[in-house]
Amino acid sequence: MKSSIDQYLIDLTDQLAFLNIEDEALVGFENTPPDFVIPIFALDIKKMAQTSDGFSTSQIASAILFLLGVDKDFRFKQEYLVFLKNAIDRPESFAAELGMQKYDKKSYKEALVYLRAAMLIDPEQKYPLFNYGQIALEFARDTKSKRLAEDLTAEAAIAFEAVLALDEKEPMANFQLGLIALEDRELDKATKHLEIANLYGDEELKEKSKILLMELDAESKLIEAELLIEEQQYEQASEILESIDEKGIYLTLRFQILFAKGFVLKALGQFEEAIEKYSAALEINNQEPLLLADLGVCFAYLGDFEQSLEFYLAALEIEKDSAPLLNNIAIIYLNLKNIPKAKEYIAMAKELAMDDEIIDSTILKIRKMEEQQWMS
Repeated sequence: MKSSIDQYLIDLTDQLAFLNIEDEALVGFENTPPDFVIPIFALDIKKMAQTSDGFSTSQIASAILFLLGVDKDFRFKQEYLVFLKNAIDRPESFAAELGMQKYDKKSYKEALVYLRAAMLIDPEQKYPLFNYGQIALEFARDTKSKRLAEDLTAEAAIAFEAVLALDEKEPMANFQLGLIALEDRELDKATKHLEIANLYGDEELKEKSKILLMELDAESKLIEAELLIEEQQYEQASEILESIDEKGIYLTLRFQILFAKGFVLKALGQFEEAIEKYSAALEINNQEPLLLADLGVCFAYLGDFEQSLEFYLAALEIEKDSAPLLNNIAIIYLNLKNIPKAKEYIAMAKELAMDDEIIDSTILKIRKMEEQQWMS
């Protein structure tokens, strides 16, 4: 399995020392070259210096596994593998156990190293592969390095794909690949993996997968509806949006769906219905100026200028230098017969957009109303 984090792990060899030694534990080395070296953890050497004991087979084996996990292409790899198979039972299981022990201590790098060694010895065992992917993902969430997080996530995806090469129905590997695909916005790939997880997972995994699939379907329909909105095909967009049940999905997507539903209803002139959808979106996020402004539009069309003004002013608090908002507030004040306030806001709008024809049109309306008041 080609790795994207080889270079990141290579500094771990600093924990090892390399010795030319002869010991009973090394009887498993056969036909070794004259310059053959044995890796030993520096800490084990320090401990041995304080006792009369020699190095144990497990000490040598764990150091060899560590080295192979860091550098699978080390020049004495084949000789090391022969030794491991002769010296200990099921060295791949020993490596996997060492990896999980390191994981329990949150030593992510060392955990990955030992699991890499287990995968090198026996690439047909899916559990070391799966655990490797899981730990890589957890490490990616824990690190503050964006580049390392990306490499670890890619590493996890490779491991999970290797699991599926052994067992294409493995539910958790499919679920994790679905999540990774979601983050990468590969929606078709995410759907494929999540459907398998939903089919073969336990009840908890089925429920998680079901929710994500529902969200994927909703997002797909939202994208389709937004394309129709851009083409001003509001009736068709409305039909698609109404087929989406926004309940039970994550808040950001629920907000986007409610906003789109409100926008379409507003465009169709169904202002009361639009207000209902916009108000539901407002409960999720009351700091979106476009939403607040659209509520202002709807209430203005219904003749409730006081309520309209409230929403426009709230939008302006967030987007203080918006000439269109200032213009619309001036128009609302004009409808409320408050010419001084209308002039105040249109002057601010004019300062921000000197050549805006809509603002010039509003200025003319204000002057016309002033003339009517003088004449009356």
